[in-house]
Amino acid sequence: MVEYLKEENASLGSKLPARITLTAREKNRLIQLGTTLGSALKNLISTVSYRTFTRWVAGSECDKTKSPPKRKPGRPRTAEDIRELVVKIARENGWDIRECSAS
Repeated sequence: MVEYLKEENASLGSKLPARITLTAREKNRLIQLGTTLGSALKNLISTVSYRTFTRWVAGSECDKTKSPPKRKPGRPRTAEDIRELVVKIARENGWDIRECSAS
């Protein structure tokens, strides 16, 4: 039965475009079903290469352990007390602080 289904898939696959894209839901379903087969999947897989499938599995495991970023990218904002201290020093030294306090 497996050999018949593989041949049928190959026949149908030859009529499709060279590159087939799968949705995230389809990939996750294939990962779920394929990981239970273990290395026996090497003899069954036909949609993608076995190496591609193992990369999908590694990527899906990595996504589960990845935590969201802790802060926004870029330079952190200057603390308000530091800004006030800079303005105070500028006033004491007679610098023109119109530009400093406007931002």
